[in-house]
Amino acid sequence: MNEELLISLVQKYRELYDLGDPRYHDEQRRMNIWQEIAQILNETPANCKERWKRIRDNYRRAKKLRVTKSGQAATNIKPIRFDKELSFLSPFICNEHNKI
Repeated sequence: MNEELLISLVQKYRELYDLGDPRYHDEQRRMNIWQEIAQILNETPANCKERWKRIRDNYRRAKKLRVTKSGQAATNIKPIRFDKELSFLSPFICNEHNKI
């Protein structure tokens, strides 16, 4: 599966990742969007949705690992995969420090 294409397709539909979007809770609309994305990628909607969830969760975990406490020494951590492509998610990631 082309993960970069999946990311760019998901980015077009805010209701797939923004809990504050009024259409986020419209299950039928979201299901239709996943069907469109799956058709473009020649995959099943379930595979696309699962792959997106894995990509999103890995990005969230990687960002969380990079948060350091004041005075803590910097560590050498490998770069985040798809960091630039997934930067649109940063305002929507919830953790202890920034809860949206």
